[in-house]
Amino acid sequence: MSPHSVRMRFLLAGGLLTAVMAVCGAWSVVTFTRLSAVIGETLRDNQDKIDRTAALASGLEREDDALLLALTGNASRAQTEWEEARHRFEAHFSQLQAVLTADDEQAACADLRRHVDAYHHAGDALLAAREPTAAREIYHERVNPALREAVADCGRLRELSFRAMRQAGQEADKQAHRASQIWAVLALAALVCTALVTVRLAKTVLADVAAFARLNELRSELVAVASHELKTPLTSLRMNLLLLRERADNLTAQQSEILAAAVDAVEELAGTIDELLDLTRIEAGQLRLQREQVDLAVVIEQAVRSLRPRFEDATVHLRIVHEVPTAVVRGDAARLRIVLANLLDNALKYTPAGGEVQVCLTSSQDTPPRLRMSVTDTGPGVPVEFRERIFEKFFRVEHHQESDANGVRGAGIGLYLCRQIIEAHGGSIHCEANEDGRGTRFVIDLGFG
Repeated sequence: MSPHSVRMRFLLAGGLLTAVMAVCGAWSVVTFTRLSAVIGETLRDNQDKIDRTAALASGLEREDDALLLALTGNASRAQTEWEEARHRFEAHFSQLQAVLTADDEQAACADLRRHVDAYHHAGDALLAAREPTAAREIYHERVNPALREAVADCGRLRELSFRAMRQAGQEADKQAHRASQIWAVLALAALVCTALVTVRLAKTVLADVAAFARLNELRSELVAVASHELKTPLTSLRMNLLLLRERADNLTAQQSEILAAAVDAVEELAGTIDELLDLTRIEAGQLRLQREQVDLAVVIEQAVRSLRPRFEDATVHLRIVHEVPTAVVRGDAARLRIVLANLLDNALKYTPAGGEVQVCLTSSQDTPPRLRMSVTDTGPGVPVEFRERIFEKFFRVEHHQESDANGVRGAGIGLYLCRQIIEAHGGSIHCEANEDGRGTRFVIDLGFG
């Protein structure tokens, strides 16, 4: 399974979980919104009934005030207020009666109507009485008992409304709890399904990783075996070619050119095999450094001496710049020479004829300062997105471009080995663009010895 396919499947699993959770969330929002609307309407209706019942009780109190006013001897004013209070009471009663729907509410309303009618008849009789004594007798025997019954009926109506509100709240709580349970079940089901998909994908990925690890192990074993097996015959071939070149006085110009090309090819192949052997040692943890005081100026001189003929043949100018009085580090001279030779070889491959390669020794601005060695060329440069990846094993920029315009061959091992060796020395190496934006600069920082 390709990484893209694995990524897509994980995205689909995540999308499935997100979609199911979104559906659950939307369902919950709709359910709770509808529930809230129903409960809100119930609460408003019952609150309206409570307010109207309170208005009835208040109206009865105003009627009673009018009757008490009549007992004090102000019959004319009492009659006026009594009629006004009764008119308002009847209006409120009609409004309340119109909104009552439950059977127990209508029964309580009928009782209220009966007691209010008795109260009104008694009140009319009180206002019609001519003697104060008779009026007081009517109030205590007929008016007051009927008033208490009517007020009690108002209280029962109000209690019925409060009970309906409590029942609505309890029902809302039950429905909310049921909705929460359903949402939890749906969410759990979504999580389980997604977990199953994820586990299956994870198993597939782990199987692919294990297969890749085994493949990488086999490749490393093949590289190690092939390198060792090729080393002996290549050494014999190289010695014979060098011996033939020493006795090439009688060869024609074409034969000499063919022999020189063969020697160069053998030298290049020998370098590649040495890199492969170093690679196997690094991966096996067997890279050992012979640490000693090393003068990098001497390392540069030795590396340049072996490569200068190739630079001259390619008409590429090689310039050495020293900007520090001493360039001594503690490290493995042979390994550091391999690093520098590798960087110079790369610079030569990518620098066109007439170009320049510069090796510079200076100190960094760090605290404490570090010795800095850089190799700069005037080649095509390394794209920004590949300046870190070129230090990966077997990575080549040409494999990620449409065409290999430079025709440069390589296995993608050299820069990987360079970083491993430099980091084993406690240093660092990175790639950057030249100051004028052209070419490439490889910068190595090492601690002073």
